Amino acid sequence: MFERKARNYPRTSDIRRLVQATRESGVLVRAVEIRADGTIRLMPNAELRSADEEAKDEFDAWEKAGRL
Repeated sequence: MFERKARNYPRTSDIRRLVQATRESGVLVRAVEIRADGTIRLMPNAELRSADEEAKDEFDAWEKAGRL
């Protein structure tokens, strides 16, 4: 009669492994979004950015680093 669509939520171990790898790379995770199709989306903490990320473009990054 009615067919139910199978949900492919990720396992807890998948989410933990992804968050741990992200933290080890130096990015602090602010939030985690999990969707029924299995998508895991991590939102970084925007307040903690490096000096290169604060630059508006590549020129600003070079100028800030003293390369010009």
